[in-house]
Amino acid sequence: MISNEILAEVVLENRRDFENLLQKILSEKNLEEKYLLAKQAVRFAVNNNTGYYSSDILEKFFLEVAQSHVCEGISDEYQQSSFLHVMTECYETGGHTRVVERWMEFGKEEQLHSLFFTEEAACISERLKNAVTGETYIMLDSMTDLEKGLELRKIASEYEFVILHIHMHDTVPLIAFGTKKFKRPVIFFNHADHRFWVGVSIADAIAELRMWGQELTLNKRGGCRSRILNVPPNPYPVSERNKFLAKQKLGFPTDGKILLTMGSINKYLPMEKYNFLDVIEKLLRKNEDVILIGIGLTFQKYPEWKKASEKLNGRILALGLKKSHELPDYIEAADCGIDSFPMSGGLALMEYISRNCPVVSLKCPTDQFDYVSKSSMFCADEEVLLQKVELILNDEVQALEFAKDQQKWLAHENNWETWKQNLNEVLEFAGKEHEIRDFKSVCAEKVSDLDMYLVLGRVKKIILIPFLFGLYRVRVDKKRRYRWLFAKNNRSHGGIEEVDND
Repeated sequence: MISNEILAEVVLENRRDFENLLQKILSEKNLEEKYLLAKQAVRFAVNNNTGYYSSDILEKFFLEVAQSHVCEGISDEYQQSSFLHVMTECYETGGHTRVVERWMEFGKEEQLHSLFFTEEAACISERLKNAVTGETYIMLDSMTDLEKGLELRKIASEYEFVILHIHMHDTVPLIAFGTKKFKRPVIFFNHADHRFWVGVSIADAIAELRMWGQELTLNKRGGCRSRILNVPPNPYPVSERNKFLAKQKLGFPTDGKILLTMGSINKYLPMEKYNFLDVIEKLLRKNEDVILIGIGLTFQKYPEWKKASEKLNGRILALGLKKSHELPDYIEAADCGIDSFPMSGGLALMEYISRNCPVVSLKCPTDQFDYVSKSSMFCADEEVLLQKVELILNDEVQALEFAKDQQKWLAHENNWETWKQNLNEVLEFAGKEHEIRDFKSVCAEKVSDLDMYLVLGRVKKIILIPFLFGLYRVRVDKKRRYRWLFAKNNRSHGGIEEVDND
């Protein structure tokens, strides 16, 4: 396990490298080279935590790009109650795409919802397709960022509201909406509230998942246009379940107990105070009739899980990714869900509750949704988590009480009426006309647990030379090259296309 001391040093090294990049951007006169550095700096900050969660220097540069290009075909009129949802890409699994699906389904009867992808969408789920009531726009990878940005600016002018569900590194919306000539209000849905991202300056409102994310936005992102929205609730009612039949259907022993966890491996990386596999080993050694099912993980990619399973006579199963329609069977078969840590699974917790399955969640660096911290699923430390899991596994009455309490708090904090009220407040707060926001990036001197967690996965790859890690990444990133393409409007600068030569 990597010590917090090493992780903190990596964060500080990253910070020095990032600040050096920012200084180079400020001093660079050549526009093409400046763009190369700006794109590199965005990628660096997203992938290598620095303690910064936004950058006013980077955003100002992309605003300059946005404001130096005229966009033909901007509409002065828009359709009432129309929304353009902007995504970088979508996924078959995970919570990111589920949020967009639910949001569009919520207003399907009285609102127009269209979808814009800044990258080629490889797999659009049927549910997402069916939720769209307007158009779906997919930008080709052959298009430059500038071409995508100007196209987005033109299309978005025909809608009353723009909702950004973009990835942290996506600068296309900055180019699209980084000008006062674009008039429609832009709402940034802060789905990656624990990460660095770009878009603070163009957000007329930042829609937050939770109070923790709002606090980070206000204190570290320099954003003051923040309002709690929460996650759109699951539209399906809590279902009755039959664990016996579900276990039978999946081929698991009907007389044994099942722990279920769901998430990608980066959510389970061990650090001081947070070691998921250690907790599981303690539970399985004490309860010999229990197995753990891990969805989103495979032994081939994560041998640590395979070694742990071998020590426990194969009682840890890593089943890899499952499609969203396959998950209910596994949740119904589970006696108890256990949230990932040191990063919480987020939307996955709602899936447990919607299937009447008790679940526990450990307080961690990325924190939890508000309804989690108020309910019986919340565990302040590892000891409390172990006690609650054992109680759920060995007492059916208590397990039912846990499930009811979790349903109560989810219904209280995350119901359609509350969400609709929150959404209306966010839309009103965003105003009637788009503005560009000045902000100042803030970086605390002290390295936090969150900062250390966010560098953890990268450090594991080259643990022997952690003190050189930041410099190594800069050299690797410099292998990336960007091609400058002159625009058709014969202006002094034109479109930009990223070319990865790795």
